[in-house]
Amino acid sequence: MGEIGNILKKAREKSGKTLEEVAQQTKIRIKYLKGIEDENFDIIPGGDVYIKGFIKSYAECVGLKGDEVVNKYKEIKEASKEKEDSIDKQLTKPEANDNESQLNKWKNKSLFLILIGTILVFSIVVYFFKFTGKQQESERTTDVNQRDIVETNDEPLAQKENHQEDQNPQTVDSIRIVKVIDNQELTHYTVNREPLLRIKIINDSCWLKVMADNKQVFEGTLFKGNTQEFKGNSIIWMRVGNPQVIELNLNGFNLDVSYQQARNFKFEKVE
Repeated sequence: MGEIGNILKKAREKSGKTLEEVAQQTKIRIKYLKGIEDENFDIIPGGDVYIKGFIKSYAECVGLKGDEVVNKYKEIKEASKEKEDSIDKQLTKPEANDNESQLNKWKNKSLFLILIGTILVFSIVVYFFKFTGKQQESERTTDVNQRDIVETNDEPLAQKENHQEDQNPQTVDSIRIVKVIDNQELTHYTVNREPLLRIKIINDSCWLKVMADNKQVFEGTLFKGNTQEFKGNSIIWMRVGNPQVIELNLNGFNLDVSYQQARNFKFEKVE
């Protein structure tokens, strides 16, 4: 692309700042800043989410509007992709008529076999659910109770550590946490308390965006050893760039964050 790196480098030089000063102010490693200036984005971990976050932080540090520079990066990247797709189409040669005819015959036979196979699989599935549905449902219910519901009459983790020192502990009501949705788009937990999140970065770095009760309370990059706490009256939304490097605690209980890609989380208070 070439343009974004030049824009940021010229703005930095105009501001009189060195790469070391920018790294110190943005908490971004020098090699990543150098990679941005050289348009060598492949060295930045975490994919496009981290690249845009680093570009925004760099731009704001040298006096530019972060969102405008990020939008410029998106436009240049999209234009470059469209140009590459156009070249690929021009270089693709059409298949010969004979080859197309043979390919169509092969496709027709394959579709017929796929249709027969689909009918057989459907019949097996119907049979399976007809005779084993009740048992499967029972196993699924047990599995959900074991994995996705946390219920306790004990103190939260932070209070358990100080239990021996407290000679007159107060009674703590039952805390109930339920995972109600876990699909490709969202992981949704409910809790019978005002949601309280504690996040710790245990490796590398992670970009976060957090909204509590429909109000943005945080957006930025945290690094190894950093911790943050967020509390909502009824609901917390969170976008995590790299879930595998964080430790996530909801109202005193650690949650599963073993996801390979960026993830949306929702934590909601229920009665």
